[in-house]
Amino acid sequence: PRDIRTMVAQGMSPEEARVRIGGEFAIEQYSVFPEFNIDRHGISDFPIPADWTKFMMVDPGTGVCAVLFAAVPPPTGEEDYVGDFIYLYDELYIKRCSAALFGEEVAKKAVGQSYHSFFIDPGSAKVKEMGSGITIQVQYSQALAKYDVRSEHSGSNFFYGSTDIPGSLEMIRQLMRLRDDGTTKLRLMRGRVPMMRWELQNYRFKTIKDPVRGMRVPTDKPRDAHDHLIWGLRAIAAFNPIYEKPKIKVPIDHVYEAFLRMKKKRRGANDAPYIQLGPPV
Repeated sequence: PRDIRTMVAQGMSPEEARVRIGGEFAIEQYSVFPEFNIDRHGISDFPIPADWTKFMMVDPGTGVCAVLFAAVPPPTGEEDYVGDFIYLYDELYIKRCSAALFGEEVAKKAVGQSYHSFFIDPGSAKVKEMGSGITIQVQYSQALAKYDVRSEHSGSNFFYGSTDIPGSLEMIRQLMRLRDDGTTKLRLMRGRVPMMRWELQNYRFKTIKDPVRGMRVPTDKPRDAHDHLIWGLRAIAAFNPIYEKPKIKVPIDHVYEAFLRMKKKRRGANDAPYIQLGPPV
């Protein structure tokens, strides 16, 4: 029979191994994702190529606004990081957030980026501001539009993420599953998503007191805590993204653009379609 050391060597976390072998109920076993292991699911940071399919998931809130960025690489290629993967490559964890601050921070991340879609938590998105009566979704959408931050399929607006908590949590577990080739579909950039890693390690099930044994035991419902970025992961897992080559924006050369406007204004109908850079002859 396998022991804990053998199972850890094969990629399981110590907590997961103890659960599977001994059925322990220590505090670690209240974890929603005991299979998460940063040594298994983590990867060194690298720049996400421009031709990857990128997504942004937003869980708005005044206490914490959590923004998760995910990318899907092409299915084939020479690099070892392409294939059937989902990369969590960046995050924002904005405390005491407003729509204006959200727009500013996302705009910094979006420079030179092309996104497939934006997702938002529908429960928070539909909440209306007491003074104006405008929903959080509208405010956040307007904040993105102000900085011309758009996605190809949702514009500056959002799609709603999944409200099926048990189903989407199971989909995350499938992404974490160790495959026959020794890889997992879900990959986290170790240095770029520290709060995502922390939430995965600290996301717990609710507990109740067992009247027979006189101790607290886990339920099948997760706690409403340490789940800001978890919501974003739930959204992208439920969406089950596939690679779609983005329409990459080519940076505008504003000097050349101004030159073309000046040339068009000055050139007459019979002028030559060129300019002379040397002295007149």
